Amino acid sequence: AVTIEALQQASGQSTARQCVGQRLIIVPQDTTTLSFPTAHSLHDMGYSNALEIPALQLHSTLALREDGVPLGLLHLKIWSRDPEERGKKKTRRQRPIEQKESFKWIEGIRGARAAFGEAKPPAMLFVFDREGDVYEALAEILSTADRAVIRQEYDRRVAAQDEEECFARQRVHAQAPLGLRPIEVPRRPGRAARPAQLTLRAGSVVLNPARQRLPLALNLVEAVEENPPPGQEPLHWALWTTEPVATLDQAWRVVQLYMLRWKIEDYHRTLKSGCRVEDLRMHTAQRIARTVAIYASVAVRILQLRDLARQQPQAPCTEVLSDLEWKALFTRIHNQLPTPD
Repeated sequence: AVTIEALQQASGQSTARQCVGQRLIIVPQDTTTLSFPTAHSLHDMGYSNALEIPALQLHSTLALREDGVPLGLLHLKIWSRDPEERGKKKTRRQRPIEQKESFKWIEGIRGARAAFGEAKPPAMLFVFDREGDVYEALAEILSTADRAVIRQEYDRRVAAQDEEECFARQRVHAQAPLGLRPIEVPRRPGRAARPAQLTLRAGSVVLNPARQRLPLALNLVEAVEENPPPGQEPLHWALWTTEPVATLDQAWRVVQLYMLRWKIEDYHRTLKSGCRVEDLRMHTAQRIARTVAIYASVAVRILQLRDLARQQPQAPCTEVLSDLEWKALFTRIHNQLPTPD
């Protein structure tokens, strides 16, 4: 009888308690598709973009410490795409943001704030990949004290200088380089990890959107790998941000903040490969979705334990377990009650 909303609300409130005392929390969001190829009997399941197989969409909002250690899930949205809704992308310009799938980014922002209830949350810095480059999401963040680093998908028009139309990336690319910074490009399927050298440029712009939208004042950091190894695609990131970018160190910090977004990719892999949620065999999409909501919290906890073990291998288990939890775990593993010291 439990609902997904109740599960995600409890998870968000628990994460909010973990955030107490943090000066700043990093809040990455992202979406993944969960496919269930053997679940063709689930008539209430939606579809996957790429394949005609049953699938659910999962949009997660994580909370990280500044060093990247996960604190938990602040918000979770699970839904399925109705096959009857296919083709609506053609009419997206005529529909309000609330009727678009991209509204999930704003729901994640609002859900992260709502998790703290009446308590004052720490400073929050949202990190999105290119899919999150949505004007309404940028405006939502700028309307509050929240901060953001969002990878650019759309090279938007900026306020004209000397009556000449210009785009944001063009404006920033014309700036003198701030300097170079080394980076380790992580391994991905079909691509080995490798070192890279990034040239950084940055500048401040005022977006000049069409359709009676209000201008938005943002900073933009461009990070370019100008001499990639032979056969390798060069890195090229353009990052919208509310953070200061006047110096090389400030621009580099923006890039480092964006790289924390990769933590959500680890979370997706843990959920799929570790928790194996795509192997679930419930009889309805709603039951699968409820189970996914539980496993999502488990996946974040696994990442938290992994990262803390790497950073503090000698720390006591009470750093992450309550007194009752560690005693129950000890009893389960050793088949006896722990003896008092």
